[in-house]
Amino acid sequence: MLQEMQNRTKILVVEDDFVTWKLEQMILEKAGYEVYLAENGLAAIELLERERADLILTDLLMPEMSGIELLKHLKSDPCISKTPVVVCSSMSELENVNEVL
Repeated sequence: MLQEMQNRTKILVVEDDFVTWKLEQMILEKAGYEVYLAENGLAAIELLERERADLILTDLLMPEMSGIELLKHLKSDPCISKTPVVVCSSMSELENVNEVL
């Protein structure tokens, strides 16, 4: 059982909306993933200093540090710059999409 827990894929969900996060958590844990939560970009950076993530799911509109600021930080940090990131957001303006890419 311990070996199984150590081998599970770890996903960091960066989301400030509790209902959205809870839904993502339930779906991902049911699929067998280990899920961590950060309420904003700053909390995500602090968590990533302690825990490794195999995948990061992030919103863009959050207090304290936005998802775009988080993406810039992740890209500049060699320890986590290769971690895949999926942006989950209702923002669809072309300017924001281009900045994320």
